[in-house]
Amino acid sequence: MHEKHLVPFIIKTRVLLSLRGTLVTRQSDISTTQKLIEIGMIRFLPFCLTFLLFVNPGWGAQSIGKALDEAMKSQQTLPIEEVIQLFQNAIEKTTNPGQKRNVLGLLADFLMEKHEWNKAVEVDERIIKEGTSLDRAGAYYNMAHAYLLLNQPEKAKAVCAELKANNPDSVMKEFSRYMKEVGPASVHAKLSEFLAAGLPL
Repeated sequence: MHEKHLVPFIIKTRVLLSLRGTLVTRQSDISTTQKLIEIGMIRFLPFCLTFLLFVNPGWGAQSIGKALDEAMKSQQTLPIEEVIQLFQNAIEKTTNPGQKRNVLGLLADFLMEKHEWNKAVEVDERIIKEGTSLDRAGAYYNMAHAYLLLNQPEKAKAVCAELKANNPDSVMKEFSRYMKEVGPASVHAKLSEFLAAGLPL
């Protein structure tokens, strides 16, 4: 991917929450997208992060951009294990902790999309261990999401409790509330209930 093929983006701070296929189901759903942007929860799209890697000086050498581009392009064509290895290769191209966490987040998204929920949990655990407060909040939410999809609601509830305890000011509660309004029967609605438990509404 070359710079001349990219357009400028206003990229929000990355939060470890997959929007693809679960939150914004149609590109024409402008009102939903605008609301997500308003509460600061729009997820990096793959081309946005690739844009960052190539043209943002803080992202360092071009080699990580090429490695990530290769990983992103492989998602629909290669076996899951090979894609994971390509993401790992991209992570190894940088010593910048922020870059590593962002690539890990994209890997977690890929694994959720492929229904590899146990593997996604493992990646989220790594982000929680290595990440900032914002990184951890998103990873906790993703992990709880994965546990619900694995039909392990008690684990999801426990992770939500950790999220509330460790990130009491996280926007995840507001996000899950909104998603409950959008999809009352969705996984996010159940997470909203877990996050609201014991808290004033």
